Amino acid sequence: MEKELVLTSLTKDELRSIIKSVFLEVSGTEMDKDELPISQKEALKILDCSAPTLLHWRSLGLIPFEKPYPGSRKVRYYKSQLKVALLQNAHLLKRVK
Repeated sequence: MEKELVLTSLTKDELRSIIKSVFLEVSGTEMDKDELPISQKEALKILDCSAPTLLHWRSLGLIPFEKPYPGSRKVRYYKSQLKVALLQNAHLLKRVK
């Protein structure tokens, strides 16, 4: 049986999306949406605070985050980790509202 070769041009995001969908299809499980990385903008909405406040909480170690690679200025947050941080630091909620 002869295989058909198809060449196409994809952006990095398109390729990432294809790989993710294939992984989910093969694994047969759906990833929990709370375990997907979110942007700082989304984290600000969840925490209902300003960017300087979020940066201050991060510097104090109250809010967990990760950098995609060493030396990166970009950071990622996870909803599940933000929820745990708020539960462990209930005093943050008083400041937010």
